[in-house]
Amino acid sequence: MDFKLPLPIGELKIITIIEYIDGPKIFSCLNEFDQKFLVNWIDTSPETDKWFYVPVSDYRLDLVMQGDVSLRDVILKAENNEFFEVITPVKGLGDVQVNKRDIESLLEEELPDEDSYVDSSLFEGFANVENSSYETSGEEPSNFIVSENQSIDAGNVEQVASNNSEYKVKKIMNNSFTHTYIEKNKEKQNSNYQENILLTRKEDVKLTAKRIKRDVLDLSFNINGTHKHEIDTFALGYALIQTQEMVNFIPVKKKDSGKYKLDKDASGMRRLKTVGFYAASFGVRLESEVEADLLSDTELSYTLKTLLELFRSTSNIIELKRVMSDFNLRATKAYYEFLNMLNNEKIELIAEWASPNSQYSISHLSSRVISEAIEAMNKETKNEERIITVNGQLVGVNIKQNRFNLITDKDEHIHGKISEVLRKEKFTIPLKVEASIKEATESNLMSGKESVSYVLLEIKAL
Repeated sequence: MDFKLPLPIGELKIITIIEYIDGPKIFSCLNEFDQKFLVNWIDTSPETDKWFYVPVSDYRLDLVMQGDVSLRDVILKAENNEFFEVITPVKGLGDVQVNKRDIESLLEEELPDEDSYVDSSLFEGFANVENSSYETSGEEPSNFIVSENQSIDAGNVEQVASNNSEYKVKKIMNNSFTHTYIEKNKEKQNSNYQENILLTRKEDVKLTAKRIKRDVLDLSFNINGTHKHEIDTFALGYALIQTQEMVNFIPVKKKDSGKYKLDKDASGMRRLKTVGFYAASFGVRLESEVEADLLSDTELSYTLKTLLELFRSTSNIIELKRVMSDFNLRATKAYYEFLNMLNNEKIELIAEWASPNSQYSISHLSSRVISEAIEAMNKETKNEERIITVNGQLVGVNIKQNRFNLITDKDEHIHGKISEVLRKEKFTIPLKVEASIKEATESNLMSGKESVSYVLLEIKAL
């Protein structure tokens, strides 16, 4: 079914109908800009119907159709924390309204039930239904797309199935409408050996945190635009190490002065435990080692809340600088290296956290946000110059390259360029000297990295 809504949604084509009651009520669709939506019929009145159009990635839509993510959570955890509310006239007379909504504006009565999972057994292995006309008369779709290059006419599905052991017909009755699908024959499909790693559907982070009285942090890695349940071992290990490093050095408490302080005995309180994996591209669940106190917080709750705020602020460099303004160098450097790893490995991240007292936050780092943040962070530099005087041994001079090497009395190695004033001088090495040197320091305020260069201005033999 093709239909059109006002922009920014635009022209739409239905992909899969999940529920049909006098017309499609829950379905997935694709617009002219290749954006997919999961659509829920929310409410009706004598004049209008209300729908939620939730933009979804291929990955998230797959999870819904597999029964791993509920229709409720698709809305509550909408990507970019927003979706569209569409108001349509019941009798087709009047204007269609499209309004952007954020998840904070949701009311409980607008949401599907908590157990609103798609029955994946009805859709597993089915072809997508495209280019079809759905009417309340019970007319079947005119054709089916079995694979990318194969189209089957609806009137011939029985014959196709009987002549091809790889497919079989499956029909689903829903009110007066009959869905007919071509399903991959499981016996044929399973004849080829394939090793499968089955990751379970994860328990909601808020329920888990409350039940076990610990903070729960879920990290979902979407690798290279795919949705396979696998990840490079180095990338996973490095991501977990840098996550723990950030948790180690993001402060637990604020001092009265407003600055952060790292408690000397905080290392044990800050440990995260990896407790399992779940169905995402690759999902890892972490829990705090310490349990909740009398106020239902753990020693780590404030830190993890700050970590999620850090993730969420990454799309805005001004906000990112504000969040990181009181971070120490170790935390800043850990996050910079964490972002670089995600960027180099082409990994996107969804992070979800809950505390035992029902604090909750979710953040998404897309490839674009990650690369733009790294670029912006690399520009945040500070340059300082100073003249230093040191005593030491001049141990090397390269006239052609105008370079010098000096070892100070404190056994520090200083090397750099020779100034133009000294380039015509004759040097005897090794030579005990007092040297005047210009030290230039370039510091990256976001990544914590710095580079130091030296220019030899003047020497005096001792």
